[in-house]
Amino acid sequence: MNKQPGRRQPFRNRRSREGQNGARESSRNVTSPTVNLTLSAESVLALIQTADRPLDKKEIARILGVRGDDRITLKNILRRLEEKGDLSRPRGHKVQPPGTLPDLLFLEIIGFDKEGEALCRPLDSKKEVSAPIYLRGSSLDQGARFLGSLRRLADGTYHAKML
Repeated sequence: MNKQPGRRQPFRNRRSREGQNGARESSRNVTSPTVNLTLSAESVLALIQTADRPLDKKEIARILGVRGDDRITLKNILRRLEEKGDLSRPRGHKVQPPGTLPDLLFLEIIGFDKEGEALCRPLDSKKEVSAPIYLRGSSLDQGARFLGSLRRLADGTYHAKML
């Protein structure tokens, strides 16, 4: 074969891109769209109630595998659940079950338990807490105030982390 300047030469080593049966393999990993059968108000509500922190629509869509036009359906489901009172929006676009504490909160240490973990309460008097808030490994004394990041555990208690 003669080389001509400015003309691209054909790819000669085709075997390296061929599979066992001579079929050409794709160099890109293309996945076919999956049909989401789990998108319902019950599945969305169950996901939000089991989450340890408030979730936004993008995270819910990623976890449930929602793509494309199903995101509009997800948005409508979240709006209906919020109107019924099954969800609350503590700040911004994140949703959580009603009656749960937000993920950032000013806290005050009110005492210590037998294991040495600090028991806390929110400084905001409007926030009523039915479950205890624990702060591990604190060198603070009783009455100290701090900004805490909260994680809700499966048993309903909260663990705080000082920020």
